[in-house]
Amino acid sequence: MGTVITLLSTISKNTNEITELIQNRSEGAEEGFGLAEKIVLSKIALDKSYKPLIKLDDPVSRQIQVLLEKN
Repeated sequence: MGTVITLLSTISKNTNEITELIQNRSEGAEEGFGLAEKIVLSKIALDKSYKPLIKLDDPVSRQIQVLLEKN
């Protein structure tokens, strides 16, 4: 379980590791996931001016919130 949470955290923070994986992949985002990928990679949810709706202020919950708002 800890590994999944660690991976979600790494993705939500868009670390250098994630950026490198995306740049080096052989295919683009799968159909239907392009917009979600752009939203997460933009780090909109991590901006200080973006206010979370829940008390838990965590990168994963922020990214989930922005994805739900945009879809």
